[in-house]
Amino acid sequence: MAIEGINGKKILFIGIGFYDYDKLIAEKLRQNGASVCYISSVRKNRLANLFQRFGLKKIATTIIDNNRKKRIDQAARNANIIFTIKGENLNTRDLIALKKRNPDASWILYLWDSVARLENAELLFNFFPTIFSFDRLDCIRDKRLRFRPLFFRDLLDYEGQKDYDLSFIGWVHSDRLQLIRNFKTQLQNCQKRYFFKLYMGPFNYLIQRYIKGSIKKEDNDIITTRAIPYADFSQILSKSKCVLDIAHPLQSGLTMRTLETFAAGCKLLTTNTDIKNYPQINKSYYYILDRTNPRIPDEILFGNAPQTEIKLPRYFHIDTFLSEILNVPS
Repeated sequence: MAIEGINGKKILFIGIGFYDYDKLIAEKLRQNGASVCYISSVRKNRLANLFQRFGLKKIATTIIDNNRKKRIDQAARNANIIFTIKGENLNTRDLIALKKRNPDASWILYLWDSVARLENAELLFNFFPTIFSFDRLDCIRDKRLRFRPLFFRDLLDYEGQKDYDLSFIGWVHSDRLQLIRNFKTQLQNCQKRYFFKLYMGPFNYLIQRYIKGSIKKEDNDIITTRAIPYADFSQILSKSKCVLDIAHPLQSGLTMRTLETFAAGCKLLTTNTDIKNYPQINKSYYYILDRTNPRIPDEILFGNAPQTEIKLPRYFHIDTFLSEILNVPS
């Protein structure tokens, strides 16, 4: 399926550097005839990270802001479209510089997060006339937002053995560690196979493990300080019967994990109760988890889940996603 409305367009794409999704989007745009200049708004800086670890947040922020401004100054000028994902680190100086360098551009923002988690939300709203959000409830609350769920990509068909009854790969946040500990015990008691990996930075791990004591010795098999490449994530996904989705408590939008799980033909166990409000997704594809009483469904624990052919509609495909967002009348 061709992405409509971008052939011959010059697009300045400001991404978030999460896994390889920015690269995937940029490649899709180029394949459909667009000229793409890409920059990340959240590129890591070792010197800034060092200052931040020692509590010198203002110095770290200044370094990061100046590096981002340099990337903006080096980016292509006179774009037809400025397409930004999330934009959480963009400040007034950045946005004014972008406006001066691209006076005739259409500004399109996609919020891959909930408004409650964006400190600069109102600033972004003042600069971007077209704003999409992955969060259905945010769009109900704020009429400036247009609802558009995330996407899935084409995955290679996997017909091998399913090695894991339940799997999860993701960052440590909120109550994820506590829930994973609970699920690990439930699965071990029923002799079920699982793959759980929670990622945290090496410095944070040392603090949590040896100073604060929130990471226990028995957590070492589920905690990793090495970022897991997308290829490894995808392989674990394809080898799973069911995938766990522990959404951030402040988010209600469907996570990328949710859509990729269905695209891989796996079932989902999710804390996101709002999934019930997506008529395009068959209710037999998922189980909803009660965060206050996190009990894994018997169908998973005792292996009597009925076989279900899982297939997502084209509406969620990345080509449809980009066509809807970028083919907006200016």
